[in-house]
Amino acid sequence: GPMAQLPRLRREPKIPATAAMLLRRFYLSNSVMIHDPKTIMVSAAFLAAKVEDAMTDVRYLEEGTNLMNSPVSLSEIIPAEINLLSGVNFELLCFHPYKAVLAIT
Repeated sequence: GPMAQLPRLRREPKIPATAAMLLRRFYLSNSVMIHDPKTIMVSAAFLAAKVEDAMTDVRYLEEGTNLMNSPVSLSEIIPAEINLLSGVNFELLCFHPYKAVLAIT
């Protein structure tokens, strides 16, 4: 998001909103006991950046999690992204009010 500690990870606010929506959709049909929330959260951020055309390198996400003392490795992010995609049934379209709010203001 716009307040990321790592400057290379700063993106517009709709990317964390998309990540939160993907995370919510995933855990509506999957258990936190089976899928690690921390890993799924990082993969949701990675996937949201792809969906919103603001691609970021996965190594930057790995570096960002290390800075936060909550490391998630590259070898965990990619398989979790596949699980996330199948968990949301490959439905990646998300609707946000950002364009409407910006048009009003």
